[in-house]
Amino acid sequence: MFKYLFLFLCFNLFSIDFIIISDMSQNIDYFVSGKEHKYKKDLKNLYKAFESESNNSILSIEIEENDRNFLSGRVIKIENNIKTKKTFKKVTSLSDLYLPFITNETHLILHGHTFERNLLSQFFQGHRRYFNSISLSACQMATLENINYLQHYTSKLLISSQNVHLAHFDLVKLIDLSPRSFIKDFMQMSFNRLTEISKSNVAFSLFYLRDKKITCHNYIDFLEDNFVKLSKFERREKNHSSFKVKGCN
Repeated sequence: MFKYLFLFLCFNLFSIDFIIISDMSQNIDYFVSGKEHKYKKDLKNLYKAFESESNNSILSIEIEENDRNFLSGRVIKIENNIKTKKTFKKVTSLSDLYLPFITNETHLILHGHTFERNLLSQFFQGHRRYFNSISLSACQMATLENINYLQHYTSKLLISSQNVHLAHFDLVKLIDLSPRSFIKDFMQMSFNRLTEISKSNVAFSLFYLRDKKITCHNYIDFLEDNFVKLSKFERREKNHSSFKVKGCN
């Protein structure tokens, strides 16, 4: 733990506006209208934008290897338009990599296919620090179990119970968003973008959590916004009531 904490003290200890954790141990490239898009290129464009014109700061953790016990990859930090890079190997928890830089105003974005509980635990293990918000660009994450777990780390959670298109979050737009009004703007922007490029269902929800056990009976009390757009097939076969937190009948 102390080895990696010391390693990252070479960065300036200012707070970071956005932290992105990308699970690139699996292929998370995606297709739009038959054209393949490389997720690494999305990140490259994001870094270029933050280096050239953004007043916001970002810490990006790219997981390149994940054997369920140890994680390896690299960390890129961009602040005041200056980029620094470090690698990490065989860590059991990612929290040591970002804890020196977060405050309760930092926003966390998780990007991947899906995140099993053991991997989520590796993201947060060893601390109870609060993020301003947590957004998950991953499939079928809006379960009661995940929501109850993540509320220990944020009061604002953007999440989907459906198979979310991996182009869901337009990361480059982070340079245009104010950290103070981030979460609702990010949700609306992501929904608009996804409904333009995807022919499948689009559904994700914003929860305002209050450190209380959430059940099937009361989860609606925590739901701030619910954006749903059904494909033509789903509009014929189903209705909006099919989009609920998984685990609720």
